[in-house]
Amino acid sequence: MIEDFADRLLCDIAGLDPCTAVVEAGEQDVDGLTDYGPEGHQARADLAARALRELEILGEALPAASPLHAHLAERLHTRIAFHDAGEDLRELHAAATGPLQLIRQAVEAAVPSRGAEGAAFEEGWARVGARLAAIPAALDGYARSLLLAAERGNLPARRQVELVTQRCRNWIDDDVALVDRYGEGRQRASLQAAATGAKEAYQKLAQMLTADLAPRAVTEEAFGQQRYALWVRTLLATQPDLRELYDWGWDEFRAIEAELIAEAKALGGSVPEVLAWLASPDAPGTLHSREAFAAWLQELLEATTERLDGVYFDIPAPLRRIVAVDHVVRHCLHRAVAGPDAAGPGLVVVARGRSEFPHLDRLQHRLSRGRSRPPPPPRLRGLPGRPRAAAEPARRPLRQPGGLGTVRRAVHGRARAL
Repeated sequence: MIEDFADRLLCDIAGLDPCTAVVEAGEQDVDGLTDYGPEGHQARADLAARALRELEILGEALPAASPLHAHLAERLHTRIAFHDAGEDLRELHAAATGPLQLIRQAVEAAVPSRGAEGAAFEEGWARVGARLAAIPAALDGYARSLLLAAERGNLPARRQVELVTQRCRNWIDDDVALVDRYGEGRQRASLQAAATGAKEAYQKLAQMLTADLAPRAVTEEAFGQQRYALWVRTLLATQPDLRELYDWGWDEFRAIEAELIAEAKALGGSVPEVLAWLASPDAPGTLHSREAFAAWLQELLEATTERLDGVYFDIPAPLRRIVAVDHVVRHCLHRAVAGPDAAGPGLVVVARGRSEFPHLDRLQHRLSRGRSRPPPPPRLRGLPGRPRAAAEPARRPLRQPGGLGTVRRAVHGRARAL
């Protein structure tokens, strides 16, 4: 009974939020893009309220406490609270979970794999065309939500306005270039028309952000405790002790800073000196082609998956297939999950725009600030003319705050998702 309700709810949510369904669940059989306008946000909040009422009735008929019932209730309550606080209308940031990035990823996820041909190839590109054609309406709705939030006094941070504006400008020509991958087939004209419309929509959004939001934006980026608590609850499905989490964060920061200083000293310089050296094209371990970078990334993906499986998570065999691919888009590295049947591999897309990849840059900007420690390049022995110190700094075990409930360490050392 509760499982059937959950299945219906997921289908209803996917219908109102196709971008999230595509990006987070790999679901391709959805129409269009998410409506990020005020009406779309209200429709999703109304769905959550109706589902919560139905869930409460279902709960009365359950013979015992159900973890699924409790989880769904928490998620629906949080969705409603997020909407009531106006956070959905005002969401503006450059992170991968933001509306702008979800739109971009939903389009990229529709591109057929390299091996696709015949009907599968054409169907995939038809889906790309449909999503490209939906970008103007999606971005128009997004702009109306941001303006409505600003009218209500919920002003964005200036730095986020600038970042998102730059992201729009970076993407202006990407959809036109994306169509070139299709070739000269029968859909080329419609794809080009949809890409041109998307380009104009990105230009329009960038202009709105610059003219209407930037002059009103605030310099302060800190959320404050109340908003931060709601975002933590939204993202983690738990309510940790924020003071404990904050103190843990500062402890981690100080420990990492001390570790950086120790590493730099062992390499014969200060932290700024070593960072500048490792980021230079002449640094050891620099890769000098996109092909070499894709091969390095592929090896890292496979090694990381192997180290995680059976230790922190049990990863089903079909989901271990991740492929690093070269792509036409610029200025980002992103992933595309496999479909719900895991028939194709998950993709990590290597964006174009450069051909030199220093070792430090690969680790800092391509691994999403992960704490995984791939081995240093063989020649990393010290700054030029300064041999590495004999003593290696001690490695500190990764710690986590005790209040994070989304993933907990089990007794046997693995983690289980709650």
